Amino acid sequence: MIGWLLPEERRGWRIRLEEDRTEGIRLLRASIPLRPGGDKAIQARQIARAALRLRGRGCRRAVAPPGFGQWDAVQAGGLAQVDLGPMCQSLAAPLALRCLALRGIPADQAVVALRGRRVNRWLFETAGALCPLVRNLVLAADDGGEDLTRWLEGEYGLPGLRDPAQAHLCLHFSVPVQPPGKEDLVLCGPAPVLGPVALRCRRAEHPGIDPLALLGLLWEEGKVKREEIEIISNSSRESLDRKGQTTYNREL
Repeated sequence: MIGWLLPEERRGWRIRLEEDRTEGIRLLRASIPLRPGGDKAIQARQIARAALRLRGRGCRRAVAPPGFGQWDAVQAGGLAQVDLGPMCQSLAAPLALRCLALRGIPADQAVVALRGRRVNRWLFETAGALCPLVRNLVLAADDGGEDLTRWLEGEYGLPGLRDPAQAHLCLHFSVPVQPPGKEDLVLCGPAPVLGPVALRCRRAEHPGIDPLALLGLLWEEGKVKREEIEIISNSSRESLDRKGQTTYNREL
């Protein structure tokens, strides 16, 4: 079961727990009273209390509304955020192509860098998907990177590049050791950096829950298909937030 932290602007101290379900995902909602303009330290303690209660009921991870900024308090209460890395990495190739298109860089003229501590399943599949489409790839992975580079050179005839600085776009499959470039995509952790694009799925829209976190849960449970996930520009995402509608990209 997944904990759901839902701050409410109301007086009092009582944290209300209630089970809920959305798209087959079991949720335990903790309605947390927070006074508008109240002391931040008191609010953090109240959120930590809610996280502790959720953990006591068997939750190990939690979701919260969009823009929720008290994750340190949640972690202090023993709950973790949803890891969105595997989902984002599974979409790395179409994400890269969409970002290049938004920047006006034709894929067949682009150099893309893939970075990570090791060659995992998603980095391998991304390299295979992008090789026939881009001008070149740069592989920077400590474990397995050289072997994959040689295989791609033999399979696709691309001259293997070793310097990520030559790339138009860099995709990180693990937490960067150095601060990433402003155009980089960081496809790991609970707060991936997707640059000019966003992910959206209509089935992951639920009031009071960050849609990307809910989408990550649906993806890991096998409850959403890849073709249901739309890659949209951030400008479209902002328009959607304002107007409740947008035009979607379905290039996956």
